[in-house]
Amino acid sequence: MRTHWSIRLVLLTLLLVVASVRADDLLVAAYNVESGGADIAKISARVGAIDGVAIWGFSEVEPAWVEGLVQGAALTETGQFAAILGTTGGNDRLAIVYDTNRLEYIAHQELGWINPMNRVRAPLVAELRDKVSGQRFLFTVNHLYRSRADQRHEQARLLNEWASKQTLPLIAVGDFNFDFQIEGGDTDASRRDAGYDLFTAGGVMGWVRPATLARTTCPNRYEPAVLDFVFANTTALAWAKSSTILVSEEDCADVAGMPDHFPVLALFDLPRVSQEAAAPPEASPVLSPPVTKAQILERIGAIEKELAELRRLVEGM
Repeated sequence: MRTHWSIRLVLLTLLLVVASVRADDLLVAAYNVESGGADIAKISARVGAIDGVAIWGFSEVEPAWVEGLVQGAALTETGQFAAILGTTGGNDRLAIVYDTNRLEYIAHQELGWINPMNRVRAPLVAELRDKVSGQRFLFTVNHLYRSRADQRHEQARLLNEWASKQTLPLIAVGDFNFDFQIEGGDTDASRRDAGYDLFTAGGVMGWVRPATLARTTCPNRYEPAVLDFVFANTTALAWAKSSTILVSEEDCADVAGMPDHFPVLALFDLPRVSQEAAAPPEASPVLSPPVTKAQILERIGAIEKELAELRRLVEGM
């Protein structure tokens, strides 16, 4: 019989995380649930086994899975959960699932200009208000281009540019595909994807770094590296208390239908705001920045370049 020390370690880690959660604390999670390669019943059970999460950022979501994700999030919780499903990515979408008892929905948006050629997924952003502290904040889930490094880097740059203009606290989670190597990622830029540096440039966003780094994907898929992150802007980063990668290799190795990524949790201590500031506001205007003529022309140029490349491929057949 195989030993299950890694499962025991995960359970112990979860107990420590949940035990440290106070009433004002907000626990968030990122989880790539592998559309097309996993079983929603098993995903739902895995999500339900993780207590205390008030808001999930899911990537690689099949549209039919939303109800199962909501049920999983609510499995051992006292709150009611609702979902925001992205519209881009076909059967490989982004979703936010949040506790409506804890969080008040204000608005949401997809950042369509950060979706190269409309081929992958536009970042999904929700503006929420925490009912306990009164804090308003932005929460975004992301899944950047895996197979095209140039497009991934452009997404990271555009996300940094967008984040730099936000006035609300911002938490950004997801599968960024930054391949931050466990060994050497800190000191050697070649041991992490350039997108990491583009996204964090200027101190706009900072990594809510786990105390112990571990791979966020199953063995034999990628090198030992962090692909899934929780980031925050300066304001929200000051609230960050801890982060944990929930490694359970037995799931990957032995259980068919489980995702090939591990969940990542982060705990934030939200300060209380005045009653006036806590009043439900209208959506922040910066959530929907106007598209400029230059941005439209840039996108047209990129599309024309892609079409020219496709024509060359067809002519060479």
